[in-house]
Formats: sequence, structure tokens, C-alpha cells
Amino acid sequence: MPCPRSWLAAMLTGVLLLGCGETPSAPEDQSQPSFRAQHFTLLNAIYLGGDPSNPLVVGAGFEEGVTPQDVCDGNGGLPQGAGKAVVTPSGANNSHTLGRDVHIDVFAFGGGSGNPCDFADAPLVASGTGKFTFNVEAKASGAAIIHATVHGIVDLVSGGQARLFASARVNIRPDGTLLFDDEVVRLTPR
Repeated sequence: MPCPRSWLAAMLTGVLLLGCGETPSAPEDQSQPSFRAQHFTLLNAIYLGGDPSNPLVVGAGFEEGVTPQDVCDGNGGLPQGAGKAVVTPSGANNSHTLGRDVHIDVFAFGGGSGNPCDFADAPLVASGTGKFTFNVEAKASGAAIIHATVHGIVDLVSGGQARLFASARVNIRPDGTLLFDDEVVRLTPR
């Protein structure tokens, strides 16, 4: 089964490379490969969810007022989650992003996609602030493991507040097929 839904969105929306921790330089002997890992600082924001059995999508780390349509159009603003990425000489990469006190939006959408273009017109269910983590371990072979969590307190559009918990666990085989994609978004009224 080819990778559907959200692992692409889980690579998620909004990676912005800001610069290298180490400035790469060419080895003096160009016939010798470099064995140094490259370190990058990045900013990230994520969308996760959208499973038909759990019809909610959460966006975390986008500036307040940025809509899924804005992100779809490439106008997502500056992501609020800061992180680090390491790319090894073999082509593997690992990244970790953490966002605290970031803006969170929850949308009603169960269309089987975490792609903001697909739920650009979905109704807003709740918004508030919280934190998110987003980790990606990608092997040079093409295999990848993605884990993201979002926690926070949100104001419901219908009134009141809810505690938000969202999680995505995605495992992709080297051939690009999906081993599993387990995403859940829960709102628990307070």
C-alpha cells in the first residue's frame, strides 16, 4: 500500500532550514569523502489526524490566524516550533522539534488526509495554546519513523474548554509503503 494520508503531512507542513551548526567545507583532498554529519536548526509546525474513524485534525505551531488554506497556498507564516536536524554522511537524518506555548487549532475533518489543502474549508472546532513534539528518524534506505504529540487546553467553538491530546505514530518501509499510521486526536471536556 503506498503511503497515503498523513506521513507526508507529518513530514509535516512548514520545515524551514535556518542555517548550519557547522559550516561544511570541502576536504582538502577532493577524492576523499567527508565523514562529518551536518547539523541544522529548523522551525516546524504540524498538522496531524484526519482519520475517518477519528474525524479531527489538529494544527500546532502555526501563527494565530493562519488557516489551512493559507498553508496550502504557501503562506503559512513563520512556524513556532524550534528544532534540530542531523544529516549523516550515509544520507540518514534525524530531527527533533519542540514547540511550547504555541497556537493550536482543531478542525472537524475525517477525509483520510492530513494535507491542509484537503481540509482547507473544514470547520474550526476549537483553538487554544499548548505544546507539541515532532520527531523524525529517516534512514538512507528510505525507511522512516515519525512520532508527533500535541497537548493543550483549547476553547471549544460551541462553548467551554477541553483538554486536547493528539498523537501520530507512523512507520514507513524502505520501499515507501506504509507499515502503520496510527493517529488520534482527542478532546476531553473540562
